[in-house]
Amino acid sequence: MTSLCPHLRPAGRSEPDELELLSPAQVADPYPAYEQLRAQAPLVEVPEHNLWLVTSYSACIEVLGDPDRFSSRESLSGRNVFKGNPDAAARLRGGPGYPRVPTLILTDPPEHTRYRKIVQRAFAPAQTVRRLTPGIRERVDELIDGFADRGSCDFVAEFAYPLPMSVISQVLGFPPEMLDTLKKWSDDFISAQAGNIPPDRVDSAAASTVEFEHYVSALLDERAAAADLHERPDFLSRLIVEGAGDDFVPALTRQEQLSLCQQLLVGGNETTTNLLGNAMHVLIHDLDLAQRLREDPSLVPDFVEEVLRYESPLQGLFRVTTRDTHVQGIALPAGAKLMVLFASANRDENVYSPAGFDPDRDNRSAPHLAFGRGAHACMGQSLARREADLAITRLLQRLSLIEPAHDNPAQPVELFGFHGHRSLAIRFTQA
Repeated sequence: MTSLCPHLRPAGRSEPDELELLSPAQVADPYPAYEQLRAQAPLVEVPEHNLWLVTSYSACIEVLGDPDRFSSRESLSGRNVFKGNPDAAARLRGGPGYPRVPTLILTDPPEHTRYRKIVQRAFAPAQTVRRLTPGIRERVDELIDGFADRGSCDFVAEFAYPLPMSVISQVLGFPPEMLDTLKKWSDDFISAQAGNIPPDRVDSAAASTVEFEHYVSALLDERAAAADLHERPDFLSRLIVEGAGDDFVPALTRQEQLSLCQQLLVGGNETTTNLLGNAMHVLIHDLDLAQRLREDPSLVPDFVEEVLRYESPLQGLFRVTTRDTHVQGIALPAGAKLMVLFASANRDENVYSPAGFDPDRDNRSAPHLAFGRGAHACMGQSLARREADLAITRLLQRLSLIEPAHDNPAQPVELFGFHGHRSLAIRFTQA
């Protein structure tokens, strides 16, 4: 089997419908399509997008675990939105990050190994989580204070976005007053990765990229000149120290530094924002579950894991075959573009039975893929989990009878490859 056309047959329809990957309805609720795709095959070709969808858990594990056959050099997007926009491309050439270089998530071993080691030492996940935990607790309460007396809020705008953005800005060493600017930059970066954006947004993404590069480049120069550089805990300072190079490893270039900082900014806020929004969406539609977690906070970590599995914030990443090969018995030519669908794998009926949402599920027996797997597994996943655990626990302690604000329906994220909410209006009483 070399080519499978992904046609879906909705209930009550006599003729199949072609899967429209970028349609708003599909982006908002991709799971029925994933279920039907899994029933077809572990890999399904989408010729109109020059793409193969990897749908099953076992196939995703195979692809993610073999960077020799499946390269990450184009892992972030199905297409480069800047190539078709000369004005945006020209704007990008004016930034200090030009010429841009692939780093970390866009590289394979041994290049990836070098970047991963530097970032791992600079970010220091375990120490960072311990260092930031008291501040995360304080920020959670501060944000709740901002809307608790009103009895309602837009949960995304007033909590799910500012919490992780505050945390990652602290990791990077950015000042608090930069929060909204950082969010705009991050949103523009993500929209460019998603690919399903209008031309004017492409130009905005290019402008944000250059603004970000100039701002961070100036901060890197400032850090490098600081007498206490080696004692500073922020990521920019640690990146300079750890990326200084030696006789065996070259020092990071400015372009590499900027690329790594951009990836950390995006990775440090978008997934956690969607995780928090998805978790709250579950809770406002299951008051009994919310009460169980409120009465026994020890259940919150397992609940967060199940939200990550069932409502995966990042739907998947891309890989490219380096040679003619096979996956699960299906032939793939060299250069084939694959989208590894974490979200589909996380609902694979052959792995998760029953496949529905189960807050008591022990996800350790079949670890979900929400944070990826293998060499490219998300480095900040422990920080995201800590933020979510602390946030959900405290929200349930301070708010009760949390429910949707039906006069202001939730608005889903509209970007291909991401799953969350742009807006989530809730009502509640203070506990």
